[in-house]
Amino acid sequence: FIIGGISGCTATTIIQPMDMIKVRIQIRGEEYSTSGTKGSLSPFDVIKEIKAKDGIKGFYKGLDSALTRQVFYTTSRLG
Repeated sequence: FIIGGISGCTATTIIQPMDMIKVRIQIRGEEYSTSGTKGSLSPFDVIKEIKAKDGIKGFYKGLDSALTRQVFYTTSRLG
C-alpha cells in the first residue's frame, strides 16, 4: 500500500508542471475559439506567462488536490 501511494505521489509531483501547461493551453484554445480572438498556443509562451505571473510555484498550483487524489486512488489501486 505505502509503496503504491509513494509512487503515485512522486509521479504526480514530477508531471504536475507539464499538466499545468497542457491545461492552460486547452483553456487558451477554448477562449480563443469562443471569443474569436487570436493568440499564441505555444507551450513556451504559456511557460513564460506562468513564470512571470506566479513564479516557479505557479507550475505547482493544484498539487495538493492531485496528491490527495493519488494518496487514496493509487494506494488503493496498487496496494
